[in-house]
Amino acid sequence: IFCTFETEGAQRQVLAKMTVGSLAAMRNDTHKVNSNLLFRGEHVLHVREPGEPNCIRWTDLHENWITRLRQLSVSTLMSLACIVAVAVLVYLLRLKSALYAALAISISNAIFPMIAKAVTTFESHASMTGMQISLLVKITAFRWVITAIIITIITPFTSTITDGPEHLIHSIYAIFLADLVTSNVLQ
Repeated sequence: IFCTFETEGAQRQVLAKMTVGSLAAMRNDTHKVNSNLLFRGEHVLHVREPGEPNCIRWTDLHENWITRLRQLSVSTLMSLACIVAVAVLVYLLRLKSALYAALAISISNAIFPMIAKAVTTFESHASMTGMQISLLVKITAFRWVITAIIITIITPFTSTITDGPEHLIHSIYAIFLADLVTSNVLQ
């Protein structure tokens, strides 16, 4: 339910008196709120300030939490599948050369945000903020795993601080160089 107020002062006053924590609202903790502020005399409302009207995704407000959880699970599994596929590709290319693996990492880091954006549009979110957070988490997890963790895992421990074409320092250098070149070329 959305309520509008004549003044911002009235809105702040209502929020100050009726706002309780999510847990208290879920448990219907009636002693947290004045008894004449309960809905139908017995229900604690979860009152919060909404986002701006242009940030609310009005068509997604009717979705229940099971549908949202299912959609989020499917999109997360798709993102994890992309991470695994690229990780295997990077591993196989790293066996040939650190430069090939670095190019694969750089290109996948440039392409995945478009894929993540397409996948995230199938999720139901109450606001654009929730959608943007979901997108940010997917992109961050992808880049973090592909750029840092996979290279660290596939490089033997004894090759972490030594110098040479098959060692970690050379791989990091190749990733920086590939990111410098491919991001500019793709743009």
